Amino acid sequence: MTTHTYDDFPYRCLIRPDIQPRHLATLAALFNLQPPSLTTARILELGCGNGINLLATAQSWPQADCLGIDYSARQIAAGQKIIQAVGLNNIVLKQLDILDIDDSLGQFDYIIIHGVYSWVTPRVQNKLLNICQHHLVPNGIAYISYNTYPGWYLNQIMRDMIQYYHVHQFTDKIIRPLETKQLLQWVIDRNQHHQDAYTLLLQEQLTRLQKPDGDNYLYHDLLEEENHPIYFYQFIEQAKQYNLEYVTDIKFREGLSAWQTLKPRFSGDFVTQEQYMDFFSNRKLRMTLLCHQGLTVNRQLEPKLMSRFYVAAMPFLQPTDLPVDINSSATIYFQKPNSHPVPINHPLIKSALLYLIDIYPSNIFFADLVAYLYSQQLNAILAINELSKNLAEELLALFCQELINLDRHAIPRLPTQSSDYPTVIPLARWQATQGQTTVVNSLGQLGQLDEFTCQLLPHLNGQNNRAALLKVMKRLVEQQHVTVILNEQEVLCSQLAEPELLHILNLYLDETLQIITRHALLVA
Repeated sequence: MTTHTYDDFPYRCLIRPDIQPRHLATLAALFNLQPPSLTTARILELGCGNGINLLATAQSWPQADCLGIDYSARQIAAGQKIIQAVGLNNIVLKQLDILDIDDSLGQFDYIIIHGVYSWVTPRVQNKLLNICQHHLVPNGIAYISYNTYPGWYLNQIMRDMIQYYHVHQFTDKIIRPLETKQLLQWVIDRNQHHQDAYTLLLQEQLTRLQKPDGDNYLYHDLLEEENHPIYFYQFIEQAKQYNLEYVTDIKFREGLSAWQTLKPRFSGDFVTQEQYMDFFSNRKLRMTLLCHQGLTVNRQLEPKLMSRFYVAAMPFLQPTDLPVDINSSATIYFQKPNSHPVPINHPLIKSALLYLIDIYPSNIFFADLVAYLYSQQLNAILAINELSKNLAEELLALFCQELINLDRHAIPRLPTQSSDYPTVIPLARWQATQGQTTVVNSLGQLGQLDEFTCQLLPHLNGQNNRAALLKVMKRLVEQQHVTVILNEQEVLCSQLAEPELLHILNLYLDETLQIITRHALLVA
């Protein structure tokens, strides 16, 4: 990745909940490791861009020490402005060549390397693994993402065609996005009667380039000089040269049930089995956790390990029908946004899920959840040891189905209602000032808010009481900057007299504050 490309066309930086240290620690513990506590952890992100992902970490863990390093001076300067605007003092961003990192960097509990490994030279790749070997504490966790074969073979066809076309036809980078789209459309039009894999790939790539961040994808995926996909087994061989051990992948739950069916057909160690899975799924990206060799990694998911976790419902998980009969084995479906409903018929698990939904966004330690459910039993149907065993088995299954979250740490008690001067976490307020409607919460999770709420968010800074907030809302409505949605229906505010408008805005403010609280965005 060249400085010229990276500074001229800055990579779009995102907050990724799945690579937040909170989740890395959970997965490591699930595979029988003892990852460092995050409370006072040192966390390093290499290739951090403007640091927005690390900012979410720093906000969630105010006593942690966060360091982000990136090659682009432009990205680091942008990130430092965000830090100043948000007011965090536990994060530092540095412009530095990865090859220049030395022993003075110190030791880290967690090292995060996302979107870098495949896009740098083999020399830099070796340096990245060397950093993980020498700068990771003995029980630390490193995370590295990388492009993989066989999935990247198809992408390689597209990449080679576009690079060859641009090298021979165009030197002006400004017109490259338009010319690329025209090239793809031309090829698609001439293959429109052939719905083969190649034509479908071209159409998929054209659709990708037509999205708002399509130019970013073009410059940093298709036109980047360095790109080195690799087979999973080859990456593991490279990691072993630096005494690093594979733990698991961020998305290990994908295809888990299918693999349990296929596994008896294939012999070999876990590397061989994982490589087979990549062939079966045509995987093109791995998101891998590593630890030092010598630690005991247990890749058999064992229910007994549930006893070391705090448990929480996934955000906005709900039963599809109410009321829920918790005393029968009748099937009830639970569903989170943008996902398929999951059938639950075990009375114990119905009760557990309803309780977790009720206390969300807080979590509860496994033993305390067992005690609560035991106290709720009618006629003490299950002995507490049997209840604990059954619950552990079911919770592990629910985690694999992504209905619940597991955590090595208790979630700090969050406000259940707003104060007289409502205050939302600083990073979410900053995101709202940038026109973003997907914002990060106190736990490093992302949530989608409506436009009106996002315009209101910067004013929830602890300096405005209810009367002041209503004035802000009234001004936004009068300037026609927002649409009011109340009880899932649009309100035509322009047709309302002022007393009625203020009544509607009062109701909307109540609903908005409830939503913000539910999103774990509220500080006070």
